Amino acid sequence: AIYVWLLMPRFLKKWSLIAAGGLGVICIAVFSAKIYSVFYDLFLASQVAHSFSEPLPSNIARANLIKNAWHFFTDSYGFGVGAGNVSYYLAHFSIFDTDQVVEVHNWLLEVMTNFGFAVMLGYISVYA
Repeated sequence: AIYVWLLMPRFLKKWSLIAAGGLGVICIAVFSAKIYSVFYDLFLASQVAHSFSEPLPSNIARANLIKNAWHFFTDSYGFGVGAGNVSYYLAHFSIFDTDQVVEVHNWLLEVMTNFGFAVMLGYISVYA
């Protein structure tokens, strides 16, 4: 699809981008209640409703990994915690329960948490 878009004439590229943006806005408007519900359940609702004798549900554990990594990133003022230190921080300074999982399970978030925002943008630009 990207290759076909690159081969389009300039005026069609403009209209295809406008159409894609409009379609995105319509999809967000149609599914906004579902998007908010999932976001609320994973990130805003209380996470202590599970029994600690059972393993943490995987979607809650992954959301908690993301919340912990985001906390470490913001706590370091966007500069990251240092190469390879996110696992140490998850093991020793976690705020949210992760069931002793110390890997973020999100490639870009791990790069951002380890190395900071500027390095993550450079990393993405290399792939772009």
